[in-house]
Amino acid sequence: MREHKLRILYFGLESGDSDTLRLVNKGFDGEQMLVLCQKAKSAGLKLSVTAILGLAGKARSREHAAATATWINDLSPEYFSLLTMFRRHNDDYFTAIEPLSHGEVMAETLDILQQLHPQKTILRSNHASNFLNLAGSYPKDRQRLIDTAQQALDAAQHDPAWFNEMPSYSEQLY
Repeated sequence: MREHKLRILYFGLESGDSDTLRLVNKGFDGEQMLVLCQKAKSAGLKLSVTAILGLAGKARSREHAAATATWINDLSPEYFSLLTMFRRHNDDYFTAIEPLSHGEVMAETLDILQQLHPQKTILRSNHASNFLNLAGSYPKDRQRLIDTAQQALDAAQHDPAWFNEMPSYSEQLY
């Protein structure tokens, strides 16, 4: 791939939690994907990895956050992005989980950030699906990112209606 000028792989991890990956029928578990991504890195390819906030629903939010942070720590990809789950040809999946509220998505974001310790990883949470935009580099901006997420979560708790509301989780098609 490098001989054909491929320099970066965009990789949809979705979750580092193998139980969540089974639930979404990813086809691989977290360990299998980690081994494959480590091979790509050792071959000189840069990796841009995405994970999906809210993917595990309420039942496995903590496990999803912890396993995703551990997976990212183990790989230290060049880029790591957080997206928020939304509805797109996945109505059956939404009936299989209890989706997170706005506040719970923010808490899951903070949970991931508090457990992240990658080296030389640029973090972005600025997708159209996100309602908390974050940008920084690890390890330099780690505490600033955590503080920003904590402040946003604290502020959101002052608006219980929004905090407890389910995001629309729908995609606008144009």
